[in-house]
Amino acid sequence: MGSDQSKMHPDDKLQELLNELKEVYNDEVSEYRRSLDIVAKDLSHVLAQKSIRHLPIASRVKSWDSIKGTAQRRQQDRVAAQKIQSMLMEKNEDWEEHFKRYKMSKTELGYFRDRDELEHVFHDMLGARIILYFPSDTKTALSLLEDAGYENAKDPKRMGGLADIRRLRKLHAKWLNASSITAPEDDLDLDGSEQQFSGYGAIHLAVKIPTRLQPRDLGPEAQEIWARRVVEIQVGTVIMHAWAEVEHDITYKTHGRAVTQDEKGVLDMLNGLALASEVGMRRFQSLPSSPSPVVESDEELRSWLHQLYITKNRSTPAEWVDLDQLWEFLVACGSNRRDMFLHRAEIAWAHLLVYERTHGLELDHLFPHFITRRKDALIHTAIVERRRVLKSKTKSPV
Repeated sequence: MGSDQSKMHPDDKLQELLNELKEVYNDEVSEYRRSLDIVAKDLSHVLAQKSIRHLPIASRVKSWDSIKGTAQRRQQDRVAAQKIQSMLMEKNEDWEEHFKRYKMSKTELGYFRDRDELEHVFHDMLGARIILYFPSDTKTALSLLEDAGYENAKDPKRMGGLADIRRLRKLHAKWLNASSITAPEDDLDLDGSEQQFSGYGAIHLAVKIPTRLQPRDLGPEAQEIWARRVVEIQVGTVIMHAWAEVEHDITYKTHGRAVTQDEKGVLDMLNGLALASEVGMRRFQSLPSSPSPVVESDEELRSWLHQLYITKNRSTPAEWVDLDQLWEFLVACGSNRRDMFLHRAEIAWAHLLVYERTHGLELDHLFPHFITRRKDALIHTAIVERRRVLKSKTKSPV
């Protein structure tokens, strides 16, 4: 069996690994979508804490066709990188220094050997995109993400246009030239579609999903998936996002044909316009918002509650009861401004924790009633009901 594996052609080995990965993907993809939907909604609440203006959060789970195509391209790139490494070593060049210069991995070389190595490539299998109006908000957004528990699974990186493997391919071609005796210097000026756009400053974060986002009814298998999966969050600006979309469409969606000179000219022109616009936008700060806005709908009030739970590092209940009554109460007593609401909510939170510790039950679905202080009868009823449910579960046959 081991002998057959060792004789397997690398392309066949990749197909075998993809078949294994596809089984896992098909079994888990519904949980991927569920977790990513919750992450996308949470990101909006995270940014709302500082009233950061942004486009609607976009998210997607990578399709299987995209995963398969990426795996095949990555294997080609890894093989090309390994060949370059060998050439450098033959010429007694410092291959590690060259790889550092071109921002290439020193370990991702050659054919994929196992599924773990292949799966490691897909840190962007789950992806979300934050597109800010103002570049000046980027630092604040990153700080909010960190405070909200989005822990880096990999070092963050700043992406600019196309990956540097394009440079290595040119480097590879130069070495294949018989006249190339020593390693080329940094003279690999890339033409047209291969240019790296220096102004495109999207930051890519590969993060763990905060445990506070796990639904409270999540089973053990689903919990393992949520703990294992990584989400790539891109943080960029409107202008840079527009540039990236145009560049991607022109460069990657050519169906195998070369990019024309006219298309290269369009990219070059848009490159300059985008860079100039981005630099200009950096002169402006995000427009000041009201330090204490007024809640105008149940949906806004729900967002305020989500934001409170972020600061408490606690998962939210499936739903809060009587949210409409809380809104009416806040309006009636003139406490429907954010600062007044938060003051009442902090006091109510302390009372909630006392009740939960006393009775050993989660009662925060009733949190609106803790804020309005109309709680005693409802809480008593909820406690009786929860205990009845727990008792019936312990008596049910295994």
